[in-house]
Amino acid sequence: MAKEKKYVKVESKKSESNEVYGKDSHGRIIKVEPKGEPKKRATCKRVLAIICWIIAIAFEVIGILRLTEILNWFSSLEPLWFLIICLALDLIFVVTGSQLWKKANHIDPASEKNKIKFWLWNNLGTVVSIVAFLPLIIFIFKDDKLDKKSKGILGGVAIAALAIAGLTSYDWNPVSME
Repeated sequence: MAKEKKYVKVESKKSESNEVYGKDSHGRIIKVEPKGEPKKRATCKRVLAIICWIIAIAFEVIGILRLTEILNWFSSLEPLWFLIICLALDLIFVVTGSQLWKKANHIDPASEKNKIKFWLWNNLGTVVSIVAFLPLIIFIFKDDKLDKKSKGILGGVAIAALAIAGLTSYDWNPVSME
């Protein structure tokens, strides 16, 4: 008696989440997103980054205005502490914006064909860090009304904030479109 072969029909189940997976250049399995999605998410992150950077620069301007005594908000608060608070808030918003910008660049990277544009696009957070802290540092050291001790403290805090913002904003592993 010959054995009968049984054929079983196997139905593929559709994934409820419609997720698609592929392999990257290193052979690792990654989630592949629909064409328009990454660009939308990257644009959203870039807009939020720009808003954070505008807020950071606003704190820098407020600090400069207080230092030059054009603005006397919170006059009960000593200028030294007011400026330290402004520097801290400036640092928070610069770093937050830079991290959002870097995430957006990893989602929707720039082309490596134009080296200068590629570097600027990937390290715009570093450029903004310099813009957000260097003018205030200059104003601190040029101010005649601050005593040496206050200049030293504020200058040190501002330079440390610039270094922290610059180092955390720099993209050490930029991703290119290619």
